[in-house]
Amino acid sequence: MHHWEEEVKLLIEEQQHTLQFLEWHASWWMERASAIMTSDEALSEGHRVYAERQANLCLQIQGSFAHMWRDMQKFIDLADAQCVSTLT
Repeated sequence: MHHWEEEVKLLIEEQQHTLQFLEWHASWWMERASAIMTSDEALSEGHRVYAERQANLCLQIQGSFAHMWRDMQKFIDLADAQCVSTLT
């Protein structure tokens, strides 16, 4: 049971790290959007649009994960309650 509790804590922490990383990666792409400049205006615009699209994708993935994981604590609480009831 203690091993399971430790694994659940690690899972929750990894989920938070994943959400934080995706947010950081979106910011990183946005920095790239304004940092890449060339003498070719069309190429600079293409770089900017690509970087903004990548940032948007990171935020969409983050939002999707956050939505999927929103009820994780409820599931853990239910599992804990069932585990306690089977032990008694």
